[in-house]
Amino acid sequence: DAKNEVSHLHRLKCAYDLPLQETDLFFGLIQNYDDMATMVDGELTQSLKQAEIFTRQAIAAFPIASDIVPHLLNLSTQLYDIDKKLIGQSVQVIHELAHRIKLKQKQVGIAIVEASGLKADILWDNDFVSPGETLTGKISLYNTSHQIWEGLTLSLYGADPSQLKKIDTSKLKIAPGKQTDVTVRLTVPTNTPYHHPLNMNYEPHWQKEKFSCVIGIPTKNGIAEKIIVPSNPVLVVPSVNLSWEATGLYYNRLTDGDPVQATLMVDKLTVLDTDLEVGLESPPNWQITPKTYKIKKGEFPTNTNFNFVISGPTGGERLTLKPYVKSNIARFEENVLMMNYPHIRNTCKIVKNTLTVQPVDLEIPTRLRVGYVNRGSDRVWFWLQRFGVQVTMLSVEDLKTTDLSAYDTIMVGIRAFSADLAAASPFLRSYVENGGNLVTQYNRTDDDWDNEKTPPRYIKIGTPSFRWRITDPNAKVIHLVPDHHLLNAPNKIDEEDWHNWYQERGLYFIDEADSSYQKLLSMADPGKEPLTGALISGKIGNGWHHHCCLILHHQLEHQVPGAARLLANLITPPDWK
Repeated sequence: DAKNEVSHLHRLKCAYDLPLQETDLFFGLIQNYDDMATMVDGELTQSLKQAEIFTRQAIAAFPIASDIVPHLLNLSTQLYDIDKKLIGQSVQVIHELAHRIKLKQKQVGIAIVEASGLKADILWDNDFVSPGETLTGKISLYNTSHQIWEGLTLSLYGADPSQLKKIDTSKLKIAPGKQTDVTVRLTVPTNTPYHHPLNMNYEPHWQKEKFSCVIGIPTKNGIAEKIIVPSNPVLVVPSVNLSWEATGLYYNRLTDGDPVQATLMVDKLTVLDTDLEVGLESPPNWQITPKTYKIKKGEFPTNTNFNFVISGPTGGERLTLKPYVKSNIARFEENVLMMNYPHIRNTCKIVKNTLTVQPVDLEIPTRLRVGYVNRGSDRVWFWLQRFGVQVTMLSVEDLKTTDLSAYDTIMVGIRAFSADLAAASPFLRSYVENGGNLVTQYNRTDDDWDNEKTPPRYIKIGTPSFRWRITDPNAKVIHLVPDHHLLNAPNKIDEEDWHNWYQERGLYFIDEADSSYQKLLSMADPGKEPLTGALISGKIGNGWHHHCCLILHHQLEHQVPGAARLLANLITPPDWK
């Protein structure tokens, strides 16, 4: 098959004395009970070989559950016997076999529960719980087998998975085809830490997980157990989530310190049964209006917005403000960042919430009419609006059907050129040639970018992409065309504007471009040759096209002053008055 590739593996070294020419990748490794039997002798050899027989019988009986169970029970007894016979063996044998037998005992226990016909789920009433609260739910049991099940064991893991709470099942009896729900309650200790995604157990079938249950079926030699995890993990979180529409804002010193407004969004995650105070802490010389909001017990909605007006000294430096919600017994300052994707179970990261206020000297023509083509990958449009610019969101259909000359500038978001937008490129080209100011941001080579047809004139994106980016966020920037209007008006871009960038400078830089374009910047990662395709600008007909591969959207989200000033220059036509 032409689609398949052959990879050749060559052994570098080995802890065992094995021939260099191996028959397969697993040559010399223990793969089954028969392999383990070759390492011992006597009765233990026969017991291990018998375990292999029971295993193969169970596999052969699949998928008839009632036929599988007897073989699994035989295997469980055999493993119990092997475990006892390991006592007194050599240190090497115990080192090689003991942990494997323990693991197989656990796996066979899970298989016995699976094949029993008992279906179990644990369902909690809430996906969130806070320290000190009681969590309620149920264990739902459904008997799909043809036998009555009794003598079952049920246990719960709470917020501390090292502790197991047993549930009274003495009266539990489930007839064939019947379902039974067992009500459960857990109290979360007041000193329980909040959820952290990296503390989750990503092998729930083998290990313990918070707020899971253990179902056990009695066997001849003990209990066959399986851990049942909730479909949605219960997350230990603060009672409220504090968030902003952005983690920071700009404070323009050139507008005489006009106050700025910030909206704090407060979402109630669990019970808050007290009076509350919502506030925003600030350093001296800065004013917050109102200072606090007071909410009476029982009057706090599930979610609400609180507006604060912020003003301070125009010569101030970057500062950090701290929002809070305070009850009679606790204070909350956290932002719960949810991560809920189809390929993982829901989780979250909890961080201290802050609001960054970055003073900036920003000249920006607020009378400009800017059309923005947004494809959901950036929020540059949001920041333009925050700077007071009149922004109209444009769809691909708008580009084809509206009079684009109504806009002083049209800006296209990052990675925007999928097939539908690429097909609208002639309308953008006409807009530029007739005097418009077009700003496009970086696209990848695997987007629908045609070097000849997508931009107004030929532009080739560099490939492979990892060679056409600058990863050092503070790489020195050289202005190749110092007098170009993008570097001078309405903001004079100087060395300070390139300070304290976040994450990297940019990516998917331009390799080649039509002679209409000028490459305005040069920069290099340490030890690398400089790249000149970060920002290019061309006079096309009666208008202009600027292509920017700098990650301005990242810088704006982290309140980098130079990014805001360069953005203002990009949207300002050179003849703007």
